[in-house]
Amino acid sequence: MDANLAQIEKRYAVCVGIDNFKNPEQIASLKFAEANAKAMDSLLGKMGFEPKNRRLVVGEIASFEAIKATLTTFGAVKPKAKDLVIFYYAGYFLDIQIEDDEGTIVLASYDLDLEEIRKNPEYRLQKTLRLGMLREIFEYSKSTNVLFIFDTCLGGDYELTESSLQVTLNFVFANQHPGRVVISSCLPQEEYNKGDGNLGLFAGHLLSALDGQNEEAKNPEGNITVGTLYKYLLKLMPHEYRPIQSSPELDKLILE
Repeated sequence: MDANLAQIEKRYAVCVGIDNFKNPEQIASLKFAEANAKAMDSLLGKMGFEPKNRRLVVGEIASFEAIKATLTTFGAVKPKAKDLVIFYYAGYFLDIQIEDDEGTIVLASYDLDLEEIRKNPEYRLQKTLRLGMLREIFEYSKSTNVLFIFDTCLGGDYELTESSLQVTLNFVFANQHPGRVVISSCLPQEEYNKGDGNLGLFAGHLLSALDGQNEEAKNPEGNITVGTLYKYLLKLMPHEYRPIQSSPELDKLILE
């Protein structure tokens, strides 16, 4: 990717956030996910993402089929080679362990059924937002300027660790498409729900940086790149919950 801001032509964004789930006995509620997604969508509008080029999918609307349809018919297909795409997800990263399998890491949709994912291979492969499926969807995109931001609470059968999630993200995204990068939070549920004001901990720092409020989030030329954003978040987040990223080429994508 060229680090010249003029190279970015149109800007597209899909923001997803889910607080409460269809199966609350399986997946506990979150406090800030929907507010985080709405705030991100609003801020991106101020940053030049036109209304026609943004999609906000929150709450009960954020079913697997709705998220997938939004990504396949809009987020991954409409952008061209020099366009910028941001996919922001606020909710759960779930590590689902399955007998005789290595497990499945998914982004939880509103209607995710953990019992079904464990017993039904077809459901697991076709009806869950696996990281591999997310990558496959964006393989149809002509744009290589793609930023995935996972503002996630960690959960599932086993607690995801920073190192295991890092390895997974590198394998699924960076090793496949160097121009497509990920920044992900690593927050347990109790910390995700301890945000400041109306936003979660990670989202509060993220949005203040993108809003240009902090010079530390900018490079010497005064631009916010994925790299400067990541370093800023790394500095502010508690060490045990520090964010991770999927590519060493973060400074080649200018956001503002």
